[in-house]
Amino acid sequence: MAPESDGLLIFKEKSICKLFLTGAPQQWRVVRLVNSIGCSEPESFTECGGEYRFICRGKVYTYSHSGLKELSTTIPDVITASRTVVAAFYDEYRRRYLISMQTAGSALLLVCHDLNTSFLKYEFSEKRIDIVTGK
Repeated sequence: MAPESDGLLIFKEKSICKLFLTGAPQQWRVVRLVNSIGCSEPESFTECGGEYRFICRGKVYTYSHSGLKELSTTIPDVITASRTVVAAFYDEYRRRYLISMQTAGSALLLVCHDLNTSFLKYEFSEKRIDIVTGK
């Protein structure tokens, strides 16, 4: 969910809706903004400078008042079949959307979408790195 001045955006698994909260509660209404595409992996959701980024069925999308846009080709099937999204982060300074994933076993995957170049990059790590200690 993402709050807005006149309501709340709701990112469901297969749709994006908006709950308009203007007026008395009896006047509130839900409007479906996008069909068939939603946030199928809640841990991938993050806000990026007024836009929302998320994964739906293995693809990275952005949603804003301009509409829905696919940012990537499909994440390779070998990753999609056996991975879990751990967290997502937007680096405002570098303008990068980062998604941390863990594959079956212990390998880690970092997906980076660089908004400056529209480049999508994958990095693999065989061992887990503790974010606090760096070891």
